[in-house]
Amino acid sequence: MKYHREGHICIDADSLKIVLKFAYGGCIDRTDFICNTRSIAEHTTIENQHVHRSYSEALEKLRSEIEEQSARERLKKMGPVLYATFEGANPMERDVIRGGIVTKVVEDFDHLAKVLEEWRMSKAWVIVWPQEANFKDDTMERAIKAAKAYLEEDGLIATAWPPITAKNQSKGINMLDV
Repeated sequence: MKYHREGHICIDADSLKIVLKFAYGGCIDRTDFICNTRSIAEHTTIENQHVHRSYSEALEKLRSEIEEQSARERLKKMGPVLYATFEGANPMERDVIRGGIVTKVVEDFDHLAKVLEEWRMSKAWVIVWPQEANFKDDTMERAIKAAKAYLEEDGLIATAWPPITAKNQSKGINMLDV
């Protein structure tokens, strides 16, 4: 700022970015300008130098730095861990809330898709896939869309196939094509 008051100019975008960053948050008008101005369209020539390109570049760099910092500082999802498991799992795993984990037994992919569409405000999903080989394509598409939307909101998903035992061996073999 001292150099500016003395009439010095700087056309280096990185140096200008530092000055803009200093101004950001220091004054409401400057903060508003930095946040709401996409680029510098015109600026008068200073000492035969066209500075609008440097100013625009500095502004763009600062805006991207602020956006990156904001994304890093964004609050992560809060809430319980949601656990979807298959029917016939451990008897302790039934529709219950215990220790910050919400357990939901899902019989088939259609039920799983419905459950996933409801589960939005949690920090993580743990999904044990249902043992169902015959399901509609739109059912899987609904489940995938719900999972995609959840991941875009910074959610975490862990998935697993159920263990194959003597009781469910035929279902497990049918699932190989899925």
